[in-house]
Amino acid sequence: LQKWVDAGSPAGSKTDAPAAVKWPASRVLANATVLTAMPQPFKLPARATIAYQNIVLPASFTVDTWASAIEIRPSDRSVVHHAVLYVREPGSKWLEKIPPTADILAVYTPGAPVMTCPEGMAKKIPAGSDLVLQMHYTAKATDAKDQTEVAMVTSSARPQYRLLTLQMANYDLLIPPGDRQRRVVIAGTLPQDALLVSMFPHMHLRGSGFEYQILGGPGGRVENLLKVNNYNFYWQLSYQLKQPRPLPAGTRLLFAGYFDNSANNPRNPDPGAEVRWGEQS
Repeated sequence: LQKWVDAGSPAGSKTDAPAAVKWPASRVLANATVLTAMPQPFKLPARATIAYQNIVLPASFTVDTWASAIEIRPSDRSVVHHAVLYVREPGSKWLEKIPPTADILAVYTPGAPVMTCPEGMAKKIPAGSDLVLQMHYTAKATDAKDQTEVAMVTSSARPQYRLLTLQMANYDLLIPPGDRQRRVVIAGTLPQDALLVSMFPHMHLRGSGFEYQILGGPGGRVENLLKVNNYNFYWQLSYQLKQPRPLPAGTRLLFAGYFDNSANNPRNPDPGAEVRWGEQS
């Protein structure tokens, strides 16, 4: 190994290399009925720290609209860590120093597929609503710009089920310096019957694992729904169930995130820092 390093780490034979993996296409929805985009490109200075950008997209919804598929298309995917498309209903005070409480229509992360609702389900955009695109940008060593667009397949016909995104977060987390396995939990109770369609863990540089559990199953037992090991900040996935899972009203949800704030985490910018909740990295 040392001789290989001293030689400048030369590449092996191309004939021994695995087949190249094709990156997902940036434009998949060919039958979109709504297409909108950021009004103008957002410029990213080199090596800058950029706060979340909340951008209202030009779109007019005069009647209740149902979206069954949504694709978020960054024009420069190399600078977009993730993007969240919210529906801001009429009368909402969001963007007036009030945190978002609106439903999420879709999330873009590197490598993520198009948000496609299961058969008979759709996301609701109430009449008079705005679309707000929240962008998390990460600057590069050179100047860049991005003008993300959104494509949607919509209908005015009400589906059998309305699909909603439930967000749960722990804003009181505290990760001590050097902690290799910090477990942070959040719990909540479903107010009514629901069908579980998918799960999407979201953490940042110190995130190392995530698990979803439900409490109160048969006999009051704890049931594991999903356990994600080796969580990677740069490759975030939504885990979709093959069949929606019924969850009765009163089901207790328990989510746990695991964090590695030690020097063993190659993505950790400062193992000596005490870490609290933050909106972005």
